[in-house]
Amino acid sequence: MAFNFDQSGKNNPQDMRNMILFVVSALCLWFAFDHFIMKPRTEAAKVAAQLAAAPPAPEEKIRPRDEVFSGDTSGARLPIDAPEITGSISTTGIRFDDVVLKNYYTDLGKDERVVLMSPAGTEHPHYAEIGWLSDDAAVSVPDRTTRWIVKDQGDFTSAKPVILTWSNGQGLTFERIVSIDENYLFTITQNVTNAGNKAVTLYPYATIARRGFPTHEKGPGFEGPLGYIGEDMQEISYSEVAEKREIGFAPTTGWIGFGEKYWLSSLIPDQKLKNSFRFSAVPDPKPERTLYQVDVRSEPLEVAAGATIQATSHLFVGAKRVKLLEAYEDQLQVKHFDLAVDFGSLYFLTRPLYFLLVLFNGWVGNFGIAILMLTFTVRMAVFPLTNASYKSFAKLRKVSPKMAELKIRYGSDKQRMQQELIKLYETEKVNPMAGCFPLLLQIPIFFAVYKVISI
Repeated sequence: MAFNFDQSGKNNPQDMRNMILFVVSALCLWFAFDHFIMKPRTEAAKVAAQLAAAPPAPEEKIRPRDEVFSGDTSGARLPIDAPEITGSISTTGIRFDDVVLKNYYTDLGKDERVVLMSPAGTEHPHYAEIGWLSDDAAVSVPDRTTRWIVKDQGDFTSAKPVILTWSNGQGLTFERIVSIDENYLFTITQNVTNAGNKAVTLYPYATIARRGFPTHEKGPGFEGPLGYIGEDMQEISYSEVAEKREIGFAPTTGWIGFGEKYWLSSLIPDQKLKNSFRFSAVPDPKPERTLYQVDVRSEPLEVAAGATIQATSHLFVGAKRVKLLEAYEDQLQVKHFDLAVDFGSLYFLTRPLYFLLVLFNGWVGNFGIAILMLTFTVRMAVFPLTNASYKSFAKLRKVSPKMAELKIRYGSDKQRMQQELIKLYETEKVNPMAGCFPLLLQIPIFFAVYKVISI
């Protein structure tokens, strides 16, 4: 930088002012960069590391599910007896690891109910956790080993929810209110009261983990980690998650979970907050014991001294009933929850056909008869196309002797034979493609019927 000097050899005042402005501007830019860019990145990295440490250590021994529950001495379990769900929740960690469907069975004899969630230590662990994270290691937050105190042991209904509390000994009191609706939706409301003398920043988070792959009946549709994140449906295979170890998405809205042919376990965070979504895997030497996880971390919430903050999350664990998923879309203001059901790439066809199938089943009360009614309806709908195809093929059969005659006459002259064939088609008003085109139009329709029947 060149400086101007006056005749006395002193710096020009204009240059001094420019230099001061430069130094002040540089300092402002540095502090702005550090505060608005580097600090959030550092905090996010700390929280991500804390979240990554959330999965439990690999189980040393696999035991039967009943044995795990009977030998559990970590804390009392609160029984669940909802209209569609039975199970329990442990007061230690408040982990959702015992969910059984009341009205669905693994066989026609109805001898064994469908189990969707099981604790660590079983052959197929599958569980969910909801809580808080802090980027300050000095702030104690509840984890999977925290022993909660039952403040109000209700029956998990919205009128009488279960309320549990825990104090970290640093002025923060954590409260969780857990309820279940008449179907498969858990509502978890978390309150944090700060009795200390300084503000604390916390991040609401939720996670679902499973070790290995589902053992329930498989279908032709997608099964695995999935979610509607932002404006896109994400369906990521188990193998891709295991290969990449971690797949994250920038803060937005949506839902995330694990999908099976008939069942879904999903996290639905507060849609008013910006939430970071992540798919991850912790590989195991035995692929069937790899730990897969989906999780959500919401934007930071500050609880000032003497204040209380609240965060509400929802956990869906149950059957993928389309009408129910659509009802939750409206109730929770979450987008495309119905896409947890894999309608395939022909959504515009499979969706209305599925509606008809459910409608027919509601009329007759038998899915076999409903499928026959759907097939008959589709056949009637495509009859004009089929009829047009048959008529075209009939015309071709009438002119087939003349076509054979042309082949004999001009068999050695391919170009002349094509010209004569075109003249023949024009004279007889026959179009060879008129019979094929209606059949091609029907192919996606029948693919859609097959997809609907297999959902």
